[in-house]
Amino acid sequence: MREAAQRRINLIGILSVRCPHCGAPAAQLCRTPKGGVVRTLHGARRALAGLHDPKEYALQDDYYRPDNDEPSLHDDPRRVLNDDLVDRTEQASREHEVRERAKAAARAQRARREWWLNSSMREETVLSVQCPSCGAGSGEACRDGGKPLRRRHVERVDHAMDNSIAPDSPWGSGH
Repeated sequence: MREAAQRRINLIGILSVRCPHCGAPAAQLCRTPKGGVVRTLHGARRALAGLHDPKEYALQDDYYRPDNDEPSLHDDPRRVLNDDLVDRTEQASREHEVRERAKAAARAQRARREWWLNSSMREETVLSVQCPSCGAGSGEACRDGGKPLRRRHVERVDHAMDNSIAPDSPWGSGH
């Protein structure tokens, strides 16, 4: 029962934004290139809403569901979901942009870390700083619940990297 309620909430979130893929306005189902209504909710619309599931316009997520659990494609989604499905595309677009910027920043940080680690032997540099994650001191291995780890925490590598890169380097600490 809780899963069906969450599915309904997610459907409301997805159907409250305009589909960037097919242009279907909020409160309307996605369309085919020829204009036909489809049960599948486009990935671009789900991404804009910040929701990965459900991928279909159905009220239950059960492979053995009776046919009456899938609302008709011709019924008004506002009536089926008992929600006004107010268009929140602008707000969702701003939130989507923030999520995408965070993903891009994370990718840039991973690339920066990879460049730094591969540019020279860095084990001593990493071991010379205290780990912000587990508190391991200089010269000590990082730990997880008291057990030594083979690898260093990412936070420790980033801390060592930030302290060793020259500010005028192309990968300076402006992350």
